[in-house]
Amino acid sequence: NQGSTLSFGPSPNVANTWIWSGPNGFTSSIRNPIIPSIAPVNQGTYSVTYTDLNGCKTATKYNITVLTLQTIALSKGWNLISTNVVANDSSIATLFSGLNVQEIKTMDAFWSKIQNVAFNSLLTIESGKGYFVNMNVAGTLSIYGLPSVQVLTATTLKTGWNLIGYPYQAPNVITAFFTASNTKLLKSYEGFWIPNGTLNSISSLIPSKGYMLKK
Repeated sequence: NQGSTLSFGPSPNVANTWIWSGPNGFTSSIRNPIIPSIAPVNQGTYSVTYTDLNGCKTATKYNITVLTLQTIALSKGWNLISTNVVANDSSIATLFSGLNVQEIKTMDAFWSKIQNVAFNSLLTIESGKGYFVNMNVAGTLSIYGLPSVQVLTATTLKTGWNLIGYPYQAPNVITAFFTASNTKLLKSYEGFWIPNGTLNSISSLIPSKGYMLKK
């Protein structure tokens, strides 16, 4: 229907063909599954011609939402991660489906594989927040979603320890966000950073990583 919305992401592997055409002369004839690498690079209204297995064609217009794929490599044991996309379904049950995860924790909530779901206080993953993830077997977390609009700032953090995420798509230096005036110590599984320190082992904030910050 006119004005309907399509989101590019995983779809069933069926033998149907879609012809996409739209702004800037974009045209593509593709077969499912639709993946972001062959999706239009711009949001916009696109004409779509669908051809089924019997050769019948249906043309319509859709508002195309191009999703971003974030992949996070998870090692066996504990990982400290964050997400920078907002999935349509951000529940732990959906995002970690197919992965052998034992438990997920924040500073004040948790999810456990062996816990009755009614007693789990953590049920969803929010972009820009940090999470401890304990894996029984290494795997890759893949999330399709819209880029996060969260902003990283020290002003909303409490005095003492905070578990934080990194909501942006590209790395940036730590000093773009944290200085001696608002941070005492920043730690990750890869190293640490102290304002004006001479032995710091990390200097940048990296997408998909989580951090412990002492304010």
